[in-house]
Amino acid sequence: TLARCIVGLHTSCEGSISLDGVQLAIGSRGRTDAQRRAMQYVFQNPYASLNPKMSVAENLEEPLRHFERLGPHERRARVLSVLDRVALSSAYADRMPDQLSGGERQRVALGRALVVNPDVLVCDEVTSALDVSVQALLVEQLRDLQERAGLSMVFITHNLAVVRSIADQVV
Repeated sequence: TLARCIVGLHTSCEGSISLDGVQLAIGSRGRTDAQRRAMQYVFQNPYASLNPKMSVAENLEEPLRHFERLGPHERRARVLSVLDRVALSSAYADRMPDQLSGGERQRVALGRALVVNPDVLVCDEVTSALDVSVQALLVEQLRDLQERAGLSMVFITHNLAVVRSIADQVV
């Protein structure tokens, strides 16, 4: 519920949420495109979070079509770049979601959130459906993004080992 309130998907919230000192509207419809772009959500279930009728590249391009005015070549370059950032080769661009493992799907979902260069990434139980080795890889990639891109994260998990490896502050 907290994650959904932060990104404006849940409107039965009390209190306030600020980004860069600016109080945000409770629902995402009351927020500007820049505010929506700045906060991206990675859902728990990678099987339901990707459009099964779109290729990986099309899934990754969708936020770019909404938030940025890029030509097809620029979009493709951004897609290939984000695939590299989430440790997937460019060969994944033309695959369909049903051709991917759970860990690969979750990395594509992460890439879709990262493709618009957000300031805050809200990760809702993103490692819960993954086996331990894939969890470790995903957490390592997220930690690297925190350091290299200065990305802030709200990371929701029940896994205390994951919390210990990724969190600067715990609530």
